[in-house]
Amino acid sequence: SALRAASELNDIKKIILDSPYFSAKKVLIENAQKRNYPKILVKLAFFYFEKLGKLTMNKLEMAHYSKKVSCPILILHSKKDERTSYSHSISLAKSFEQNTQLCLFEKGEHVRLYTSNESKYETKILNFLNK
Repeated sequence: SALRAASELNDIKKIILDSPYFSAKKVLIENAQKRNYPKILVKLAFFYFEKLGKLTMNKLEMAHYSKKVSCPILILHSKKDERTSYSHSISLAKSFEQNTQLCLFEKGEHVRLYTSNESKYETKILNFLNK
């Protein structure tokens, strides 16, 4: 992810995040609950990520990287996002100590904010990049 890269590299000057998650584990649980999946499927997914995929859930948690990133960050998210709740963006913005702007949109789909908010989306990004 962009946050992981910025936590490891010093030459990243700014980050723009569109519809990010704060906790991969929480997103998996929330989406499983929305679809009434059995809890065993969620447990199997966690097992796969951690054991078979050789990924720790910790590496998929954005809070793990937030303390290591010092460049300015713009977070864009729709309140109507059905895949990843905008509460993830709020939590993510709070996890950074400085230089974070959060912009919530009243309409738009997951990672498709631009199609519903073209003018506002462009303005937010251009203002952020030109600072």
